[in-house]
Amino acid sequence: MSTAVDSVLSQRGTCLLLDCHSFPSTPLPCDLDQTAGRPEICLGTDRFPHTGLSAQVGGSLIAAAGLEVAIDRPYAGVLVAAKHAGQVSSVNALMIEVNRRLYMDEQTGEKFGAFSRVADTLRGILRGLIKGTRNGDEERETGTQLVLQPIMPLDLPVKVRDAKRGRDAKRGRS
Repeated sequence: MSTAVDSVLSQRGTCLLLDCHSFPSTPLPCDLDQTAGRPEICLGTDRFPHTGLSAQVGGSLIAAAGLEVAIDRPYAGVLVAAKHAGQVSSVNALMIEVNRRLYMDEQTGEKFGAFSRVADTLRGILRGLIKGTRNGDEERETGTQLVLQPIMPLDLPVKVRDAKRGRDAKRGRS
């Protein structure tokens, strides 16, 4: 991940790092937050200021799209390489978690008819995030480069730092 961020920084001078996942509508036994009534979208932040702008812009875009959004609930934190943590002016980072109830039958894994609409809405939110976190670079835009790089197998449990509680938790990713 660090190499990909360095590459984008050298080309653009700024980087928006999005840590995207889905989550179940009911808490898993291993989840730290066992609260029922999970939001449609969860935005994860951390203690570094580089998530503030992204969370503010993302939260506004998601709410404007008519989706319920929560910050750091039910999951908190964002993946950022240690060497980039705290680089407020050049690296913005945000975790975006999408509640699976929006687009699929969680028992069978079958997509709902709303899947395409949800995907289109999320694409619009991502475009808005890219535009809204550019640090005033709009006038020199020559086209947005979206770099997608999976940094881990998506079906394995991973160790996640829970920023609010200051401890590690294990959970499945998708």
